[in-house]
Amino acid sequence: MTFYRYGDNYHCGLGEIEGLTKELIKKLCEKQSIAVIDNLINFNYRLLSEKISTKAIHNHKLNQVDGISRNRAAYEGCIKPRNILEHLMTENPYQNRDYYAVDLKARLKTHFRRKAGSGASNNE
Repeated sequence: MTFYRYGDNYHCGLGEIEGLTKELIKKLCEKQSIAVIDNLINFNYRLLSEKISTKAIHNHKLNQVDGISRNRAAYEGCIKPRNILEHLMTENPYQNRDYYAVDLKARLKTHFRRKAGSGASNNE
């Protein structure tokens, strides 16, 4: 088993990945003077999460199918901080129509649930 250092911890449980990743995104945004808003952090987390999953599957294939050692596959297939930063600088969620549609739908659902839960009897 391999342990990696994340902050003061030498492990990373699956339940901790989202928080650690979002904190990294937030720090990178602050360092680059990018406005830190929850929607931007969530959008970039989803994109980065997809990238991480794709890399993990690829690295697993390198090891299991192609016979490359696990350490070599992980080393050569890592996502470098520079790539994360470039991604943050080039992706704008509100220029991405698909993301904006999903985000808008989620916000509308939340709005209507709150309205329904407030017991409003008038037709607004």
